[in-house]
Amino acid sequence: MSTELRVGDEVVAVLSGSKSFGRKATATVGDKLFILSSSGKNALRSRLRESGKVDDVAVMEHTGAAKGAISIGDAAYELLRSIDGIWEVRSPDRGLIMTFVRDVKDPSQGRAVMDVQDDNALLLALFVWFALRTMEC
Repeated sequence: MSTELRVGDEVVAVLSGSKSFGRKATATVGDKLFILSSSGKNALRSRLRESGKVDDVAVMEHTGAAKGAISIGDAAYELLRSIDGIWEVRSPDRGLIMTFVRDVKDPSQGRAVMDVQDDNALLLALFVWFALRTMEC
């Protein structure tokens, strides 16, 4: 299973994994390879790290069925599903950062919309897309 993240017609990242990602996937961003994983039964946690490295680049604590707390470096974000079913990524300091609109007929397809410029945008979009797919498993 493979998903491309695009900006217009340009492929900026590729997320690959077995089946519909399940609990492990890899992502290619430029010349870097990242490993994404989720673990835990009662306290699900998702992680993103660069291949060959020990430290996580991003971590998400799944704090509910439709929300999670994300940290990337010193930056903190919250992932949550709004009442109308759209997924939002919010910053405690800056508010809404991006929204994810998933295709109702095919949830493997969707669109991420940047609401506020963020230095972590690409990794955040990649990580959130993986987390959304993980929540389905």
